[in-house]
Amino acid sequence: MLLKKKKVILFGSGSTGSQAYDAYKYLHEVICFSDNDEEKITRPFKSLEVIAPREISKREFDLVIIASMFNHSIEKQLLELGIPAKKIKSYSPSLLELRSFLAGFPANVIHYICSLAFNPVAIVGTFFASTATIFKPKSDFRFNHFEPCNGLNSVFYWNIVHNLRKYGYGGISPSMGSGNFELSMFWYFPIVSGFLYKKLAPFLPPISFAASMLSFILLEQDSGWLYASCVLSLGVFSYSFYSNSFLAQNYNSFGWAFLPLC
Repeated sequence: MLLKKKKVILFGSGSTGSQAYDAYKYLHEVICFSDNDEEKITRPFKSLEVIAPREISKREFDLVIIASMFNHSIEKQLLELGIPAKKIKSYSPSLLELRSFLAGFPANVIHYICSLAFNPVAIVGTFFASTATIFKPKSDFRFNHFEPCNGLNSVFYWNIVHNLRKYGYGGISPSMGSGNFELSMFWYFPIVSGFLYKKLAPFLPPISFAASMLSFILLEQDSGWLYASCVLSLGVFSYSFYSNSFLAQNYNSFGWAFLPLC
């Protein structure tokens, strides 16, 4: 006999709420949404009613699943409204991955295992190739942020550097804007930082994230080498490390490199 579906209220009617609905509609009976935004309460979401948080206790439900980045404050709010803690859960995006993973069984299993085995090789190879570009006389466009959208964004800044070096801050660029663009408009753009941005694009994020991961060796003092080695290995060879280092090219990583040390 199949298990009875639970009646669920999803808290959050934004993009995360939409993802949660797509995941939970197969597992439970989503009866409505709830949101703190009064404007969202006035219109349906996913063809379901959006109610105010104070109305939740008036409904018959089994779970309130929080689908928002503010899950801690919302959980506190729900508890203050008298919702039992055992009826409050947070949305886990892994459910979406699990559903798509099982849908293509067993081909997805084989693909997942191959990707898991190849990921460390890809990370090490890309890391050394990216680092090597700083020693080349000319920038290697193969490492221009690794994705078309991010690449186009960086080309814009590279174009500024090219024009400033060629015509100077008081010059006129025939290739920017609609032509005859006054480069004095870029008075705020230091050419040194532009050069570093162009040259360090494939270098700084990978080095910063590697430094951040290596800082976890400090955990060895309290937790032992085995724990520190596991954290370091899982961190470096994770997809999150790969995407932040080579895809997102997030330059906040330079600050994050010092976080474990602090």
